This record gives sequence, C-alpha cells and structure tokens, in this order.
Amino acid sequence: MAHLIEETVQRAVAALPAPKDGESVDPAVVRGMVDEAVAALPPPSAPEAITAEDLAPLIEETVQRAVAALPAPKDGESVDPAVVRSMIDEAVAALPPAGDGVGLADALIDRSGELVLTLTDGSIRKLGQVVGRDADMAALQRQLQEMVDAIPKPKDAFSLDDLSVESADGGRTIRLSFSAGGLSKSFELAIPVTIYRGVWREGQYKAGDAVTWAGSLWIANEDTAAKPDTGESWQLAVKRGRDARPANL
Repeated sequence: MAHLIEETVQRAVAALPAPKDGESVDPAVVRGMVDEAVAALPPPSAPEAITAEDLAPLIEETVQRAVAALPAPKDGESVDPAVVRSMIDEAVAALPPAGDGVGLADALIDRSGELVLTLTDGSIRKLGQVVGRDADMAALQRQLQEMVDAIPKPKDAFSLDDLSVESADGGRTIRLSFSAGGLSKSFELAIPVTIYRGVWREGQYKAGDAVTWAGSLWIANEDTAAKPDTGESWQLAVKRGRDARPANL
C-alpha cells in the first residue's frame, strides 16, 4: 500500500508544470493535487481470515521436507542363535559350583532309647528319646516341684492400709503414697484453690495466690513475681472501699 501511494505522489509531482523563472510553486496547489490523487485510489479490500485448512498444505510440505532430510537408517543385523547360546553357556560356566547336599547315611536307637542319625557329612544328630522306660515317680515329683518353685510368685496388690496422704504447697497439692513389700508408688493431685498469702511482698507467687495490695485484694492468674496492678498477672478481686467520713457530733 505504501509503495502505491508513493508511486502516485511521484506521478502527480511529475505532472506539475515547470515553474517559471522567479515564480514559486504554491504549496496549497500541490497539496490539493496530492489529495485528489490519493482519493482516486481504490479502497483496500478486507484481509481474508486464515484457517487451519489453509495452513495444512504448507505444514504437510514442511514436514515432508524435514523427514526427507533425515539420513536413511542402516539395515539391522540378524542375531545368530548359536552366538546367544554360547554367551549363555559362558555365563553359566562362570557361576561358582554349588556345595554338596547333606543327606541321611544311617539311623539307630542307642541304649538310652534315643534316636541317633548319622549324616553324609559325618555329623551326628540326636533327636531325643523314642523308646519308653519305667518312670521314677520320686524323680518326677522333684522335677515338677522344681518347675513350680521356679514360677515367679504374684505380688499382692496395694490396699488402703498401705496408703498415706500428705498435703503440700499450703494445701493446694495432695500427695497420695502407696508402700508395701518394698514397693512404693505416689501420685500428686493439684487442687485449684485460692490461698491467701497476706500483704504483697517482693517474691515469687503461684497461680491462685491471693494478696492484699493498696487496700485491695488481688489474685494471681499465673506464676509471677510482678507487683499487682502492673500487668495482667494479677486480677483485682475486691476493690478498696472509700475512707469513712468523720461523724458530725
């Protein structure tokens, strides 16, 4: 489109009459002629939409050229079964030889009535008594008694007579202790109670402790060493009352 406009402008300029000596060309006249030439140009047509079907031949041709440029593969070589068999035989031959298995060579019952086996490697295995004999009841009784005596005796359970109760931490903690037969076991139970500790003094207080400070009663929300009314560690329980007015006599 640009080259068409440029060509039209050049023809329009060439058609201009040569200026006379001493006379200048009027720019307005030139612009009018250019406008007329541009207006005479045919309007450009709307571009056509390109679809996938339009691009298909171009894509196919490009792919065919790319495939044709690939080097042709060489023919593969056939595998000789004899060669494969030879390779397998060599691999099997390289395996270490398996050890000889152990079998049964002989069996007999000795004088004590036990079955005795002799194996092919020369070893002997006794499988225990297989022929019965008269039992010695006294010996059997002793063996049974020894087995019963070897069973650990059950330990007696704790009873209330083995229980002792103690209080700690001003009554806030209860300790239960059991002791019997050389064994002992103890448990502690924490009881959430408020314990009055008097007027606040510098030191460590536990959650639930109550103190008097500035005429008011404060209860500790947590273990703390802070002074009441200085943070969230203390909670105001009872606020100080107003001072009494003097009586008018």
